[in-house]
Amino acid sequence: MQRQLLTKREFAEAIRKCMRSVERSIDSGEIKAIRIGGSVRIPASELDRLTGTGAHATLEPTVPLSVAVTMLVRVATGVDS
Repeated sequence: MQRQLLTKREFAEAIRKCMRSVERSIDSGEIKAIRIGGSVRIPASELDRLTGTGAHATLEPTVPLSVAVTMLVRVATGVDS
């Protein structure tokens, strides 16, 4: 089962931006987000759109999402750690 919605923190970690930058992008409409009660969730498809990859489709549920997405973004961008 793959994760379809990301928290602002998970999304920010994946794109290597601060949470405030993500919040501003949501407020401006640059990033599409869903409000669920008092929470904000970002569709994984937004990560794909911004990174130009299908990264979320390969996530395994045994790996924490923030770690897996960060690893996938590093692979996609060619960044070694």
